[in-house]
Amino acid sequence: RRCLPDQPPWGAFARKPAVATAMLSAVAAGLEARGGGTGAIDSSSGMAQAVVEARGPPPPQQQQQQHGSAKRAHVVLRVARAQLSRNFRALGGTMAPYVLVEWRPADGSGCESSTSRPHKKGHMSPVWNYECLHWTPVDSARASAVHFSVFVQGPASWAKGRPTLCGAAAATVGELLGGGAKGEGCGQGRGQGGGGAEVGPEQELRLEKHGEETGRIWVQAEVLRQAFLPSAEWP
Repeated sequence: RRCLPDQPPWGAFARKPAVATAMLSAVAAGLEARGGGTGAIDSSSGMAQAVVEARGPPPPQQQQQQHGSAKRAHVVLRVARAQLSRNFRALGGTMAPYVLVEWRPADGSGCESSTSRPHKKGHMSPVWNYECLHWTPVDSARASAVHFSVFVQGPASWAKGRPTLCGAAAATVGELLGGGAKGEGCGQGRGQGGGGAEVGPEQELRLEKHGEETGRIWVQAEVLRQAFLPSAEWP
């Protein structure tokens, strides 16, 4: 119900101070147990009030001893374009290819996939400039594999109930990075377990279908490393 000017929203608690005192005592006890502060209840004025004495977070060294630091990498995959060698529509016509990107992390946490939008009238030279991103532990980032598959749809694929594969390529993140440039300054800094950036050059991969080369695809990878330290307030 809406509260009128003479009926503050805490009126129910004012009429039942015992209930309010019990609830605020529980909140204060929870804060004290989490290490975020100590609680005390002052009801001398007739209304229950919570007085929380905030304490500062523990030193960084103590935080690392309690929680440790989890280093993770943010991997950005970019699919620029492709060049197909022939028309994959059985009845001819202009193709609208799209790309399926499958992320297969080295730590075995599970496969992830995403698709770009079809390039209408892209035919044999589709351009996507598609980006997708994934989180992975830093130690296994370079060993993680990425699969790129180019598909088209048409009357024949609709009859079969699945799109037509034009070609597929695969590479690890380390191979995509190649001799990419490395940068510092991302995250907290090198001295505090911070991160950095590593950007690979645009790589040209060979598309294959049943062992036959069917085209080329141009992709790029970027890895952003960041050290995350759990908060003392929200462990």
